Amino acid sequence: GKQAYASKLVEGRQLGMSASRAEAREFFKGFAGDILVGNWDSAGRSCDNAFVTKDGKILRIDNGGAFLMRAQAGRKSPSQLDGVAELQGFFPHNALNIQNPGYHALAEKAGYASTKDFKDDFKKQVQDLTKLRDQYGGWSNFISQHAPGFAGEDRAAVLQMLESRHALL
Repeated sequence: GKQAYASKLVEGRQLGMSASRAEAREFFKGFAGDILVGNWDSAGRSCDNAFVTKDGKILRIDNGGAFLMRAQAGRKSPSQLDGVAELQGFFPHNALNIQNPGYHALAEKAGYASTKDFKDDFKKQVQDLTKLRDQYGGWSNFISQHAPGFAGEDRAAVLQMLESRHALL
């Protein structure tokens, strides 16, 4: 009678601060998705929220800082939902306004100072997000399909966030 979530166990290891350049670059293949959902904590403060599988894929294993919520507790402010400050705050050149030290460290390891340093891959990521949205006929239908029963002000805020952030990407 209770709702639960189950997943398959995978073998591998925590990404960690000792990530290689190749692993850091692999992590950045999910950058546009992190920005879309406002996943500020996908790397974790010490790259502890990412996992490397045996075949080298990177999994985000803690998405508590996505959408409306902050990773540690509480809600993000409405002004943080519709913008994409992460496009600056996750990169090394912005050391005065680091939004996540783990993401910042991975950007340094990858050799990325901005999305310009991986522009073709970033462009493909955004195109893939657009295809996903279009496949469902819009973000509203996507939410309805994947979160049935999600209603009210929070649903409206998530929908607005997805539409606004997608347009900015």
